Amino acid sequence: MLVMSPMATILLVLVLIILLSSFFIVQQQTCAIIERFGKFHRIAKAGLCWKVPFIDTIFTRLSFRIHQLDVAVETK
Repeated sequence: MLVMSPMATILLVLVLIILLSSFFIVQQQTCAIIERFGKFHRIAKAGLCWKVPFIDTIFTRLSFRIHQLDVAVETK
């Protein structure tokens, strides 16, 4: 019978949380801008992506969908 100490259990849970926080999903027709220490690093395309925890951050997510622009034209 394997009995883990409380410290080992806490450490295992922390490692699992850090590992799971390093994966993220980018939806179709979008991309994510990844920064490393506040500087542009790469563009993550659609799908399951990976980032280094506590070093890389998702700066923003951009949509590739077409947006309609309503322009009011006034003539005299």
